[in-house]
Amino acid sequence: MKFQTCLENIGLTQDEKEIIDACLQALSLEVSEYTSILNDLASMESSGIDVACIYLDNDSDDCICQKFEGVCFTYLDEYATVSRPKANHILNRSIEILDLELDWKGIQA
Repeated sequence: MKFQTCLENIGLTQDEKEIIDACLQALSLEVSEYTSILNDLASMESSGIDVACIYLDNDSDDCICQKFEGVCFTYLDEYATVSRPKANHILNRSIEILDLELDWKGIQA
């Protein structure tokens, strides 16, 4: 798992880790697209591509997870939900792993 270090020691199941890792891998294939997705999230907009998306709970009607609190990472027809603080931790670590020069403010609570 490319993003394994983002997902350690934050109370996720193995299945959740695998889904979030797959989602992040799909979203980060194109760095410019991933940067755009992160900026959308910081602007409180869900964002993603055909096979993977990150939904915020204020956009839950469009998500396969339906009603949830926090952030939902989807990959194909699987999903994992986490709190906003955990999502910010994961996404900030992904920025470090990808060595992006991005002053990302995170998803607001």
